[in-house]
Amino acid sequence: IGILMVVFLPKLTFIMPRISGFVHNLSLRADIWRIGLEAFKEDVLFGRGMMGYFQVYKEYGGRKNFHCHNIVIDMLLSFGVIGGVPLVWFVIKNIVKAKGKKYAPLIFAVLGAVLLHSMVDVTIAWIQTGMLAALILSCVLVEGGRDGANG
Repeated sequence: IGILMVVFLPKLTFIMPRISGFVHNLSLRADIWRIGLEAFKEDVLFGRGMMGYFQVYKEYGGRKNFHCHNIVIDMLLSFGVIGGVPLVWFVIKNIVKAKGKKYAPLIFAVLGAVLLHSMVDVTIAWIQTGMLAALILSCVLVEGGRDGANG
């Protein structure tokens, strides 16, 4: 499959115009990830605050951007370990709660798509995708509340 992608993806620029710059964009992201990790090492416990990459990119000679193009690096840079651990715990706790629920397939599909795409971008931070994901993922909490109310 990988070989087919390498052969045929460049020919699909009429469908996906940005694909022609894939290698260039990936190298830009790799540089952003490197800077994000370097900056995280400077403040491991508390991070640099919301939109941490935007605060540090000049200091490290990086490209101007609002986030790290990777949700894990962005979370660590922004909130540090002290802020990141409770967030990860909350997500894991609710994944366990979702297991066997009516909406579990939808929740797992959305969570999987968000996590996969968030390895190269942080679209969850934008209102369009963030609100939709939050609405769907909140099914765990709503359905969990009903279960608790009915005994």
